[in-house]
Amino acid sequence: MKRAIYLAAAAACIAGFAGTLYLIFYVTPIDRLLLFNQKIFYYHIGAAWMLLVAVLTCGVASLLYLLKRQSRHDDVARAAGELSVLFGAIVLVTGSIWGKAAWDVWWDWEARLTISLLL
Repeated sequence: MKRAIYLAAAAACIAGFAGTLYLIFYVTPIDRLLLFNQKIFYYHIGAAWMLLVAVLTCGVASLLYLLKRQSRHDDVARAAGELSVLFGAIVLVTGSIWGKAAWDVWWDWEARLTISLLL
C-alpha cells in the first residue's frame, strides 16, 4: 500500500514538473526587455521558497535531535540539509543568470546574495 502511494506521488510530481515546463516554455510570453531570460525567474522563485523550507526543516529537526536524541530526527535533518545545498545551488545559478540579463552583472556582493552563498 505504501509503495503505491509513493509511486502515485512520484507520478504526480513528474506530471506537475512536465506541466510547468510546458507552461513556462510554450504558454508564457517572452518579455520584451529580458527576452527568454525572464523564464528562468519562474524556477528561481520556486527554488528559493524550497530552500527556505528545507533550511527551516533542517533547523527544527536538528533541534529536536539535540533535545530527544532520536535518530529519525537526525535522518530528517540530514536529508533536509542535502536538499538545502541542492536548492541553494539552483537559486544562486538561476539568480546569477537572471541578474546578468536584468542588471548586466553576474554577481554583486550585497548582503542578501552573500548570506545565500554562505547558507
